Amino acid sequence: MSKTKERILEKALELLNEQGVAQVSIRSIGDQLNMSPGNLSYHYANVDVIVEALYFRLVEELDALIAESMQLAQVQGIDLPFTYHSIERTFAIFQSYKFLMLDFAD
Repeated sequence: MSKTKERILEKALELLNEQGVAQVSIRSIGDQLNMSPGNLSYHYANVDVIVEALYFRLVEELDALIAESMQLAQVQGIDLPFTYHSIERTFAIFQSYKFLMLDFAD
């Protein structure tokens, strides 16, 4: 992924978490990045495409956490501290993408 696309996703994630999906537009993201809406649209056609990319990024992070947890569980076993730590990390990831959960509720 290009640095520009990554910058767009990072700023969009920040704005979406602060304002919600209904309030964020290509223009508002572009304004924050000092990028024209046309230039931003070259990378992501609309906010829905950005939300989809962020959703897939969330899934990748969760998949990586699950894979890491499975490896760790084989080495140290599953006990209460392991379970607590896994849940804590899972919720931290979800918190990073809280706009998805809030939008889902709406």
